[in-house]
Formats: sequence, C-alpha cells, structure tokens
Amino acid sequence: MNTSKQPGTAAEPTGPYGSTAKPAALPTVLHEGAAEIKETLGHMAQGGKGAIGQMVHEGKSRVADLVDEGQTRVGDWKSGIGDAVRDRPFQSLLIVAGIGAVLGVLVGRRSA
Repeated sequence: MNTSKQPGTAAEPTGPYGSTAKPAALPTVLHEGAAEIKETLGHMAQGGKGAIGQMVHEGKSRVADLVDEGQTRVGDWKSGIGDAVRDRPFQSLLIVAGIGAVLGVLVGRRSA
C-alpha cells in the first residue's frame, strides 16, 4: 500500500470516528474507549444502586405495615377471646378442658 501523500494516491486508512489512525495513536484510542466504558458502567451502577435502595425502602415499609396489621389483628383476637370468657366462663372452661384432653390423648399416643 502506498502511504505517501502524493495527489492521486490511495487514501490513508481511517480509524474510529473517521479520524486518521496512526499506529502510535491506537493505545490512546483504546485508553479513551476504556475510560468511556468505565464511565458508562459507573453511571449504570449508580442507577442500579438507586433502584435497589428504593426497592429495599419500599420492602421495609411494606413489612412494617404488615407487622402493624398483624399486631392489630392479634390484639383484636385477644380482646374477643377475653370478652367471650367473661360472657360465658363455664362454656370457656369446658372448651379448654376438651382441647386439653384431645392434646393429652395425642401426646400420650406418641410417647407410648
């Protein structure tokens, strides 16, 4: 290939972005490309961190809401049981005795 700069000769080879590439400039182009890739990946990582942080925050908020709802339901359940025991103490005592007897029979069969 003729690399002299005479009129009518073949054009010089072009590198990335249409610029004239010389063998000595190749490390510079590679370095600039690597820097650009590194910067792009850094921006992508920052965006990912932000998205993950938002998801964690929303997850924590949802868990806190579920815990509060569960505590409210348990409190209502305990209150309802207390009211039932106060309203019908004899019936409540018989129910607890029946549950105890069933559990006693089940546990007694396992250990034998």
